[in-house]
Amino acid sequence: METILFLMDKFAVGDVFIHELTMSVDGLPKSYLIKQCRDKLNGSCAVKPTPGAEPGAQISFKDSLVNKLQLLVSMLLQN
Repeated sequence: METILFLMDKFAVGDVFIHELTMSVDGLPKSYLIKQCRDKLNGSCAVKPTPGAEPGAQISFKDSLVNKLQLLVSMLLQN
């Protein structure tokens, strides 16, 4: 599923294209499942535009570090 999302982003294709593709190619996940996966991934971090005139995006290093540490601690507690 993440590979499909990567290819959608890489080749700048939208939901309509993916919907038509999944309707005609057997074995691909349905487009609503791809949208759900994308929404879940997008919800995992806050992406903000970079300041200034140049296009770009940024994530908070602090928030990213806290999330990774929480994941590590939870994994250690499970073992």
